[in-house]
Amino acid sequence: MIKYRELGWLPSDKTYSNRFGSWSNALKQAGIGQTNAKFAKSYSREEIIKRLQHYYEENAYSITYNLYKEKNYSPTLNTIRKRFGTWNRALKAAGIPINREVAGKYTKQQVIRALQRGAGDQSYITVQEYVKRGIRPSIDTVHGLFGSWSNATRAAGLYKMNKDA
Repeated sequence: MIKYRELGWLPSDKTYSNRFGSWSNALKQAGIGQTNAKFAKSYSREEIIKRLQHYYEENAYSITYNLYKEKNYSPTLNTIRKRFGTWNRALKAAGIPINREVAGKYTKQQVIRALQRGAGDQSYITVQEYVKRGIRPSIDTVHGLFGSWSNATRAAGLYKMNKDA
């Protein structure tokens, strides 16, 4: 998966993980065996909590979704979301304060309008497009107010188009 991600191929490895439940399942469905001997570790809730607490302390008692992603910590954010549902629920379970101070500057309605403006004529906007175009408020604020990107886009009436529909 790491090599696939480094090559920048599309669709992303996250798309495969979301559609098939995991990267490993996607490979199995495609009839491809796991070629990397260093297979992804499975983390328990307790292990994730300990790691989050460690990273929180390591970063001067501050940890954000973007910082975690930027530092490429493990387990992956996808693993954390699968175990806890959302980033904020994982932080709560670890006893780490949620960064709502930033989110407090914006209302949910302001975020919804920003998402809708960002999507323009399209029926959906991806996190990557949102960040690339420098739309404000930040992704951390969107997650802080809505718990996830999906919740925010749903609240804004933006939906991914289903190929089968």
